[in-house]
Amino acid sequence: MESDLHQVIKANDDLTREHQQFFLYQMLRALKFMHTANVYHRDLKPKNILANANCKLKVCDFGLARVAFNDTPTTTFWT
Repeated sequence: MESDLHQVIKANDDLTREHQQFFLYQMLRALKFMHTANVYHRDLKPKNILANANCKLKVCDFGLARVAFNDTPTTTFWT
């Protein structure tokens, strides 16, 4: 990977709409994949997304990620 998405955005003020849509599409697919596996990144930001010369993105830095074991929502009532 050549750089992260933060550097790509900062260096290229002239990113085309197609590039932006492709980046968004990849991010949404990655989020769906992670959430389907019950993994929650919790630190998703442009610096934690790697980009290569072909504009392919990869999510990195899963240090704060957590696995959700319980799918049922819980409610806590304070009295």
